[in-house]
Amino acid sequence: MSSDLTLEEPVLSKGLLWMRAVRRRTLDYWYATAEDPDAAHIEAALATVAVNVVDEAVFEASHHYRYRDHRRVHPQGRVVMGLELIRNCEIHATELADLTTTAIVGVPDLGFRQVLSWPDLDSLPVDYRQQQDGEPRARGEARDAYRKWVAGRPVIETLLDAIAYFELLDSRLRPADTIDLRYSFVPAVPLGLNQEIFACRPISLDQLQLVLPDLACRNTERRSPSWPSADQWLKEQGRAIRRRAPAGKSREICGRVVDETGKLIGYRGYAGGRDELFRHAWVERAPQVGRDIRMGFRYFLLVGGIEVDGVADDQLNVRTPVDGVDALGSVESEESEFALDHMAINEGNPDLYRRERLAR
Repeated sequence: MSSDLTLEEPVLSKGLLWMRAVRRRTLDYWYATAEDPDAAHIEAALATVAVNVVDEAVFEASHHYRYRDHRRVHPQGRVVMGLELIRNCEIHATELADLTTTAIVGVPDLGFRQVLSWPDLDSLPVDYRQQQDGEPRARGEARDAYRKWVAGRPVIETLLDAIAYFELLDSRLRPADTIDLRYSFVPAVPLGLNQEIFACRPISLDQLQLVLPDLACRNTERRSPSWPSADQWLKEQGRAIRRRAPAGKSREICGRVVDETGKLIGYRGYAGGRDELFRHAWVERAPQVGRDIRMGFRYFLLVGGIEVDGVADDQLNVRTPVDGVDALGSVESEESEFALDHMAINEGNPDLYRRERLAR
């Protein structure tokens, strides 16, 4: 805890109340991701308002420049600064910005939960970036912090970072009580006069140390501010897994992945030998396939029942030469949304991509 930034009364009481509001809004957002995108957007925006109250009306009002200096250099403090942009936009802008869906997870009794991320700064509506008179919507350091520390990250990660930051500054803002949560079923209850069914959720979790209930989570998802940032760890894991060859002995190339202009962007296929009972599907950017081959990993193309090994040059261009002709040139081009979506999901979810690279 940074002892020089602790709170004194009466601000401490306001801090305690509004930290409960931040936890409450974070839980509201978490459950809203199992409702629909609009519900999640509402709760995400309201959560940034609660974060901003603790930021400005509690800590900045108490410690002025010392707090601002600390916030400017601390990674999680920069997240708090970046969320100020969203708060300002939701309070003052007239347009709506869509959150980005990076994954969809099945949830028993509810259907699905969406993993949502903040959009890039440049993809926000103009009204989010500047006012009608042309002035920026938020101060420069908030825009810069959003671009570098918030944009592209899962919403839940940024809210947990904000809670972790405030609790770091004054540990009294963290509730003393905690509870070991098991899998959190959301019961369907007949609440209407005609027995209409509604999903219900637990209350009062915001008075405990925050641990988000497990709504069919992937094991890499972060659910508590006391846990390290999962997306930053996964990003490094994604970089590391690309520097290693895929698991197993080989991958078969079954198709070329092209963009809307017909330009080659990658390859797709199946891992393992052709005689194996179950084979994992994979998709990779073309340079990564070339890099894998240069590392000594075997990619092959089936030509007339014969396996032809791929080769890669110094520029990572891949070929499968047969009698002086590159057989890859005649391989089916896969323009379907499935192949492109597969690639997008991998790139937006390093844990899924890592699992695919490790599949034998």
